Amino acid sequence: MRFWIGMLFWAGVCFGEIVRYEPLSLDVWYQGRFYHAFRLLEESSAQSYLAFDHQTLQAQKIPLQEAKIAPGAALEDSLYKKMMREAYKPPRLLANDGLKSFGGESHYLSVDLCPSRHKGFEERLWTLLEARQKAFPVIVCVSGRWMDSHKEEWAALIQKERQGSLEILWCNHTYDHFYEKNLPLERNFLRHESQNLSKEVLQLEKRWLKEGILPSPFFRFPGLISSPSLMQELQKLGLIPLGAQAWMAKGEIPQKGGIILLHGNLNEPLGIDLFERFLEENQGAHFGGVKEMQN
Repeated sequence: MRFWIGMLFWAGVCFGEIVRYEPLSLDVWYQGRFYHAFRLLEESSAQSYLAFDHQTLQAQKIPLQEAKIAPGAALEDSLYKKMMREAYKPPRLLANDGLKSFGGESHYLSVDLCPSRHKGFEERLWTLLEARQKAFPVIVCVSGRWMDSHKEEWAALIQKERQGSLEILWCNHTYDHFYEKNLPLERNFLRHESQNLSKEVLQLEKRWLKEGILPSPFFRFPGLISSPSLMQELQKLGLIPLGAQAWMAKGEIPQKGGIILLHGNLNEPLGIDLFERFLEENQGAHFGGVKEMQN
């Protein structure tokens, strides 16, 4: 099954002061399309839904009064519902739960931008992608703290998207991305007692909205570490968790249809080296993105 996903990054939508922002789950009909409304947004005196198109996953801001309630049962075969079902299939895993492949013949590149003490980012990677093809498709998983400490790099990525040198799908990677190196995985990342998944997700979404960026339906757990309760909470937030078929820095080999994981924050240069070698040895490899996926 082939499908097309429109640009989910730069919507050019203007947002005022956000006075109310909360999760919901509601299927609606708007301008001839079915949408899944996942957030209620109130700005000053105006209320809107933030929603994903059921078939294209295109994000949309919908005025509350213009949306009509749609029968959810009729949408069970939509792309959004199918991806949600696939992502949340049991069994639950401590590490790397969620979608790891979109299927088909393409590879899908994802780049994580976790908080980092390193200044700058992987210029070598972006140059490599831009040289390979125009508008190289890439899923960029961003954390809020990386954005805060790398304002110039964040602006540069936005510019690359606007100029069309990269086709970026922004993926929520939490705001704080908690990690403590001395803790076991079972009590680390979002599994730590201090963490609140919903707060982390919504805080980053609101940050994006202030910059005119509509959230995408995708989420990546920090460290790829989750739990059954975290997966249940994420499902209620209406987001699709992305795992990885090939974490390059761990020496895993990319397979067709699979999601490749790199770190673009200078934390794993080995992964960039191995990815560059993969490109050299697989000149004919095709990379899919937001315009073309198979399932």
